[in-house]
Amino acid sequence: MKKILFLCCLGLILSSCALNMDSEASNDYVLTEQDKAIINNILETELQTNGWKYDYTYIRFGEGYLPSEGDENYDILKSVSEKTGYSVDLWNDGEKMATAYSVLFHQNGDLAGEARFYFKNNTIICGYYTYNGKIYSIDDEAVFLTEPGFEAFENTEYEGNDYTPSDITLPFDNFSAVSPNSGMTGVIEDDKLNFYTLGGGAFQLSKSYSRADLGGIPIDADFDTDGRCAVLCGERAENGSLVSKKIVMLDELLNPQNADFALYIDSFNSLVFDNGIITLSSKSVISEFDSNTHQNVNNVHLIHLITGIYSVDLYGNGVKLYVITDNSNLYVYDSTFKLLWRTYNAGETYSKYIYFSDSNFDGIKEIYADNIITGSTDKFVLDSTGFKKAASISPGSRLLAGDFDCNGRSEIIAFESDGTKLYN
Repeated sequence: MKKILFLCCLGLILSSCALNMDSEASNDYVLTEQDKAIINNILETELQTNGWKYDYTYIRFGEGYLPSEGDENYDILKSVSEKTGYSVDLWNDGEKMATAYSVLFHQNGDLAGEARFYFKNNTIICGYYTYNGKIYSIDDEAVFLTEPGFEAFENTEYEGNDYTPSDITLPFDNFSAVSPNSGMTGVIEDDKLNFYTLGGGAFQLSKSYSRADLGGIPIDADFDTDGRCAVLCGERAENGSLVSKKIVMLDELLNPQNADFALYIDSFNSLVFDNGIITLSSKSVISEFDSNTHQNVNNVHLIHLITGIYSVDLYGNGVKLYVITDNSNLYVYDSTFKLLWRTYNAGETYSKYIYFSDSNFDGIKEIYADNIITGSTDKFVLDSTGFKKAASISPGSRLLAGDFDCNGRSEIIAFESDGTKLYN
């Protein structure tokens, strides 16, 4: 049955391919078993190096011609092949050559598309894959799953190298949120919810709420645009884990509103507060509550676990996106929780903390995620195919990002071997 389903998927992919394959021979290209073994080894190395899985028992060998200059797809095929480092200087107009096809899968088994390669003297001179009828480079791991309609992309030419070091010190490792109208930074530490302000070369403790003050242990907190703060509180179970019990509301001055409300699920673990709606995550479920009526107004079931959820206005144009982690991967959703993009990392482990900052001032925020395996922060930037991990974050560096001084732009604080620095 699995084989039948696999072949059905292959047929659907081939039928949606954007290339005209009529020039391909209908019969298999005449290759010796030794030739096929060589090509198969080349494919195995190439696809595994780029993080793909594929079915080595079902590779189609054939013969074909690369398009000539001026033909449909010539420019895009040459571009994606050059991007991946293939030998495009060996392209010859009208030359017949061996080809190979393979269905691609992500590391988690999700169908990714169909890969196609052209060989000359056992060298790849053209390679790409198709997804939803579009052509992508082999090293584009996670393209957009839907058409989100983005019109602006990250200026990766400039990574903000003129950051200025500072002696500003931090009393905390991670934080929950930063108020958009005051720069107040909410931090959960030692079963307390502490609020800090940045000034005078240090973060100063402004307010602190203990377990007794809140009527529970703070689990997560977030600010709405008006400065109000919603706090997810709970109690510690016998096994040491935190179980959620209620939401505590703080006003714009971060004073208790006496408008707490109990929760019907004890497994809520992360919180977003935006435009009066409190969004909570529990296992693989998103639950939205009206902060005024305390009514549960929406529930969404996702295809993965949720350990951290954040909302972000990527362009500063009022369009809200959700960025979620399950500890292994990052996911980007639109405001209706339609999946736009995700990573397919094998062996990565991310904490629940995700940050956003427009560090190079191009108008588009980048995504920062704590990588527990490497002890560093992974930076993701948006390009025309998806969010890409940037190479600008050095191993061993951990970052925090937020508009700590409320000047309208985010600051980045880097923890490095030579001390703490504030990047403006």
